[in-house]
Amino acid sequence: MKPVKLFDLNMGQMPSDLPLLPLSEMVLMPEGKFSIRLTDYRQIAMIFWALAHGRMLAVVQQKSNNQIYLKGCAARISGFTENEDDSLMLYLTGVCRFNVIEETNIEGFPVLKVDYKPFSFDMTPAPECDKQNLLYALDIYLKTKHVDIDIILLKDLPIRRLIATITSILPFEAREKQALLECGDVHSCIKTLQTILKMDTAIHLDDDKRGRKC
Repeated sequence: MKPVKLFDLNMGQMPSDLPLLPLSEMVLMPEGKFSIRLTDYRQIAMIFWALAHGRMLAVVQQKSNNQIYLKGCAARISGFTENEDDSLMLYLTGVCRFNVIEETNIEGFPVLKVDYKPFSFDMTPAPECDKQNLLYALDIYLKTKHVDIDIILLKDLPIRRLIATITSILPFEAREKQALLECGDVHSCIKTLQTILKMDTAIHLDDDKRGRKC
């Protein structure tokens, strides 16, 4: 019998209770990947608890007042490295977004009860999308703001990976990143991302003109 893997989970098998990993000015999108170095003993203990209970976390962006947003993304712990300084390098992969229902406590660390239903499409194959307009807006943004990223390395990414990568590597404001995370389906994410890229490009050009006048 083939062993059940986390990759094989369907929506009905997703855990409804997830240990909380709050992040400042950062979001994780479905199919996105990132690494984070943890030094807090309580967080490291939580990670080892999560490894023994499904290998999943609730990644949620933290507000400036230390409260969390009420939408986040379930993340699979795809790897970790123990360091000699007692820190932990954690590698995460986004799985599915969720709404926060309530916050509880297990083993001394925060746990979120979550609802995946509004974002159930995150776990279905992405629809066919025309990426050309998005890549064009991205190219203009990178050139205008002098961001040293080779767009050729991004253009062949699957659409969800492309959205997740752009969201994580570009210097968007926290509210812009949260707006992207709270979008609906892939088409909605593309539209919002293009809007943010165009607005940020226009603001930069306007500021540049004002600077030259001064």
